[in-house]
Amino acid sequence: MRKTKEGEDLYSWSESQDQVFLRWTTGETATMHILVVHAMVILLTLGPPKGESDFPSLLDIWFPDKKPLPTAFLVDTSEEALLLPDWLKLRMIRSEVSRLVDAALQDLEPQQLLLFVQSFGIPVSSMSKLLQYLDQAVSHDPQSLEQNIMDKHYMAHLVEVQHERGATGGHTFHHLLSSSLPARRDSSDTNKAKITVETPHSSVKMRAASQLPIVGPEDDLTGLLLQIFPLKVDPRWLGPPASQLSLALQQALTKELMQAKQGQVQQGGLAFRLLQAIAALLTSAHAAPIVLSMHHSHALSCPLMRQLHLYQRLVSQDIAFSSLFLKVTVEMLIWLDNPTVEPGPLKSLLKSFVSQSSHTHRLSDVRTGFLHLAEALAYRRDAEVPLRAVIVMLKAGERCNAEAELVGKVLQGLMEVKSPYLEELLSLLMTVGMQNGTAGPVAMVISLLLQESEERAVKKEVDLKSGLEVIKAGLSSGLLVDWLEHLDPEVTSVCPDLQQKLLFALNKARGSPAYRPYLLALLTHQSNWSTLLQCISALLSKHRDYKLDPSSALDFLWACSHIPRIWQGRDQKIPQKKTEKFVLQLSSEELISLVDLILSESDLNSRDAPQHGKSALDQASCSLIQSRLPLLHSYCNGAIENIKKVSEYLISCTKKWEERVR
Repeated sequence: MRKTKEGEDLYSWSESQDQVFLRWTTGETATMHILVVHAMVILLTLGPPKGESDFPSLLDIWFPDKKPLPTAFLVDTSEEALLLPDWLKLRMIRSEVSRLVDAALQDLEPQQLLLFVQSFGIPVSSMSKLLQYLDQAVSHDPQSLEQNIMDKHYMAHLVEVQHERGATGGHTFHHLLSSSLPARRDSSDTNKAKITVETPHSSVKMRAASQLPIVGPEDDLTGLLLQIFPLKVDPRWLGPPASQLSLALQQALTKELMQAKQGQVQQGGLAFRLLQAIAALLTSAHAAPIVLSMHHSHALSCPLMRQLHLYQRLVSQDIAFSSLFLKVTVEMLIWLDNPTVEPGPLKSLLKSFVSQSSHTHRLSDVRTGFLHLAEALAYRRDAEVPLRAVIVMLKAGERCNAEAELVGKVLQGLMEVKSPYLEELLSLLMTVGMQNGTAGPVAMVISLLLQESEERAVKKEVDLKSGLEVIKAGLSSGLLVDWLEHLDPEVTSVCPDLQQKLLFALNKARGSPAYRPYLLALLTHQSNWSTLLQCISALLSKHRDYKLDPSSALDFLWACSHIPRIWQGRDQKIPQKKTEKFVLQLSSEELISLVDLILSESDLNSRDAPQHGKSALDQASCSLIQSRLPLLHSYCNGAIENIKKVSEYLISCTKKWEERVR
């Protein structure tokens, strides 16, 4: 510390803004950094150390006994500086050194007194001095003090609590608060006067209870929840604190719980209305913010959820309440099951509720959940609750021990009712199934597509250009096709027999599913040669357990002979006098199968075509056969032997047809 007694005229001013010029009443001056001043005051708030020290000297320098404090000036502007900010004064008030407390309480504004009296960690002696200063402020300017009080109920209760701690003073301030409260508060004061000194705690509880709002049967519980768990904190909100509203709601629920324990269950009571209000918020656009607000305010949300769970256990025979409670807990868990949301007490509590509810409803594993789900779908009951329970169990990492037939039956039922949770459940099943390979998920997707195309086809439309019937598949077929492409980009490499049946089997409705052209395009463009050749051999083989759709098979064979990949590595500039050999060479048996496909296509087309006379049908059949002749010619590869065998087979077919006509 630098001192000078020569006067401030000889002082050289510093240009630093953090430097302050100090002057004591004794005439001594000093210049130092403001943080050094704060550091020495903080050391003083810790109290005198054990043994000899310079604590008394330092205390006399900064806080002289019965003398004014030193004044501080900014070095660069010569303006008076704030030596003790509010945060430092609060630290001084929390100190056990009485001289520091007295210095901090000097010249405080009413709003500063109100701020300090609401702070934590203040000793009883310091709180007594604060309350005495508040009494002086009431005597000096009661209106200014009253205008700065936001919640008089809370402030009056705070003064009572400090009195219970042993603090003195504040009676004038408390009288100011009590005189402006409603009449019911005055009656509680009268009751308090009748209570003996031996039971002081009961008066506090009675007063605290009288301050809580009452939740009535006609109150808007949705609005009440938004006040307890606000989506955005509004500093202008002047209503009761969220903790008081939550406590009032808990007290009302406690009364209903006591009645339920005695067997007096109210239909549509507060618990059910509160659960409905939460469910309504979860289905609104504010679902995510309200769940996150409950997650952050777990001290308020967890007690409410525990009370609802306790009520659900008391009225376990009420299926509607139990189902709604499980639905709400699962929905909240889905929002909280996010990598960006940190684990918290509310999430752990909800998981325990779902686990207990699963055991209550005998959902001990995923298979049992699928059984309940299949039963609900079969009898057209609400399947949302068991479906959400299955989703939660799969997300929790439980093993999917349900049979493929059971899973397929459930998925088919969800497709029929157009469940909005189908995609989420299918994604979980595919993810779990791929851990043991892709064969299982691929077989499941194909079986669903086959069922939808053969048994669940709902509409047909006639393509005016080609005259082919195209079955309009359900909305779920696109989702299944996407998963099939993701699991097997080559379309027929994982489960060849089943996948070829999906692509080339003749539908019962004699129409081509809408997704088949897309899958055929994927097959021809994304498969390697071994997959394509295997598929061609299977199509032209006689050993099949299903009937081929000739149009799909012939279109695929035509595409195989025209895809650009077939000419890779070959000379692109062919001499005029040289005939290029066809790359795909078929055996004589395969050529006969190709002829059968062409004839079968013509036969099916004539059966399904509208009756316009025999000549018109013959002309249409001839035109269709003629359009397929270039394909047959290319596969014969110009070989005389192949052409001879095809001709002989066609002659034999003609003779058989003539004999049948006779």
